[in-house]
Amino acid sequence: MGRFGPKSAAEWEGPIMPGARPEPPEDLEPEEAAEWLAITRQLPSDWFTSETVPLLRELCRHIVYARGLAKDITRLKRKLSPDEADRKELRALLDAHGSQSSHIATLSTRLKLTKQSRYARADAAGSATRDALPGRKPWEDWRDDRRR
Repeated sequence: MGRFGPKSAAEWEGPIMPGARPEPPEDLEPEEAAEWLAITRQLPSDWFTSETVPLLRELCRHIVYARGLAKDITRLKRKLSPDEADRKELRALLDAHGSQSSHIATLSTRLKLTKQSRYARADAAGSATRDALPGRKPWEDWRDDRRR
């Protein structure tokens, strides 16, 4: 007998072969699939697992939606008249675009695509001391220049 309840993401997608980048799901539109490929081709082949596929799928959709909203906003701003209905429509489009941008930022961070999501305080502190130049500190040598 089968399992009751909805299928998990792994059951829908099937396994991801080690060393192979995941292919775009069949339910993505061509533009969304292009985003999928652009993202997955930039990262190591083992970056995405079957658990992250649904997040990546939605990220690709949100990117395409945001791009479409940006085009709509540009078109509306070009033909904007003093009519109040146009202003309301523009505000609605800007709100929708802001929402898409927020979703993109959240999903990108969860998928560890942004620098913020890979930030480690210990690494940052270590790099600050490693990158310091030997010799006098910048605030210690300015007096010599002023005396000349």
